[in-house]
Amino acid sequence: MKKLFLTLLVIGMLASCQKKSTNEPVKTQSVTFGVQTIDPSSLKSNNDTWNCSNSIPDMARIDVDGVAYYSQLTTVDGKLYTQSIQLTPGTHQVNLFVLYKENDGVKGVGEPDEIVFGTPETGSEYAVYVNKTVDFPIEVNAFAKTEVPVEVLCFNEDKYTKFGYDWFSIQSIVIREQCFFGDFCTKHFADYIGSDYAQQPTGLAMDMPAIFKIMAYVQNGDGWDLIPNGNGEDGSFTNDTENANFGVGAPVCIKYPDNLSQTDNFKFELYILVKQGEAFNFVLFHTWTFSDDEMIPAGNDGVVDFELGNCNVGSADLVLPPYMNLPAEVTLRVGNTVPSTTLTQEGLPGFFDVVLSNIGPGFDIIDGRYPVNCFTKNIYITFNSVHTMKVESSLYPELMGSYVKDLPWDKANWLINHLADYPGHTWSDIQQALWILEDPNYTGNAVGQYKPAPITAIGLKMVSDANRLGDGFVPAPGDLAAVAFERASGSPVQCVFIRVDP
Repeated sequence: MKKLFLTLLVIGMLASCQKKSTNEPVKTQSVTFGVQTIDPSSLKSNNDTWNCSNSIPDMARIDVDGVAYYSQLTTVDGKLYTQSIQLTPGTHQVNLFVLYKENDGVKGVGEPDEIVFGTPETGSEYAVYVNKTVDFPIEVNAFAKTEVPVEVLCFNEDKYTKFGYDWFSIQSIVIREQCFFGDFCTKHFADYIGSDYAQQPTGLAMDMPAIFKIMAYVQNGDGWDLIPNGNGEDGSFTNDTENANFGVGAPVCIKYPDNLSQTDNFKFELYILVKQGEAFNFVLFHTWTFSDDEMIPAGNDGVVDFELGNCNVGSADLVLPPYMNLPAEVTLRVGNTVPSTTLTQEGLPGFFDVVLSNIGPGFDIIDGRYPVNCFTKNIYITFNSVHTMKVESSLYPELMGSYVKDLPWDKANWLINHLADYPGHTWSDIQQALWILEDPNYTGNAVGQYKPAPITAIGLKMVSDANRLGDGFVPAPGDLAAVAFERASGSPVQCVFIRVDP
């Protein structure tokens, strides 16, 4: 049986007759279809009960040589005719003929249209009721208009398979479009020699047009179907091509169908070309979800512009924090002293030391000894223990693991960038302040053998200021950001972090 999706596209559907093709022939001739409706009482079988609709159709869909034509209906001397369609002279094959009614009176808009009549398919159960079934040939005369007689039966949704169709529906669909453009801000732009950024005519710079791709999906039950793309080999919409000038000068636009007769949920994933170690890869940075005619905020220009980094002072529709080139995992060995033996920011030690290894070349961190601070006060880590740890940027907490993603990373980043405002502070003030930011019910008096000193008035001022000023804080150029480590597998251990210039 023929699998049929009868779809009315809203765009361009208001003309009386319409062909879904942009290749208009040089010379065509008019073809009209004269419709004969068959009275169910005269059918050759009495096995079916025919419940015909009382609706009067006002449109026809005629598929000729695999191309869909839509034509308004008119009545002449009591007989239905389609308005003419244009075909080239010669032999053609009619693949589908149905009549339907626009329920809301507006062509292609609103609830699903009602199928009223249809011509059965050759070989179907109802084929015996008409003299000419689809597919059938027609001959178009080069020098005269052609009128084609066609028989139709009243259509019953419960018996659509007997017309020869696996599935039959008319849907109102609008083709929507959203466009995207981005900036990539990095002070490490020399790291991108050899990447496609180096092929941009504007050259490598601190602020470059972002090379990116968007994976677009529409929800299908519990899963997601990929929306057909324009030019990405993996199904993406991308500007990473020579024809797209590698992102310079034009947005990436996505056209996608929205079925007006149902709720359609969409998901657009934004991947940006960045350096990972010594390779250049597309990395997921953001996901938009929306429904039906909802549009992603696009400002006054109608283009969704985004900014990776903050060289444009947050003027874009979507501002993404700076990117840090971090390995996925490292080996972390815990030291054996509190406080650390290695000094950190402000010439102070951390809570304790760790040694990182197996990092690999090209990243923003390297193998070596680092002083750390920590969150997750009530989860412990043991001296001299060795762990495989996931490495995560605190600037993207939504991508972190479940037991660390909701920690106050914005306030922690605010604090480590404003320590100079607290003369006389100690390493223990910093650690105690972090634990109070994590747990407001904590008093600043740790228990156990290895602990910071009780928090001081300076430390309490850190907490107060971080709560007041650090909500939503994103490091500016030249600031530091926390890079966190959480155990890759097994039971959780205490989340520790170092400070990195992004």
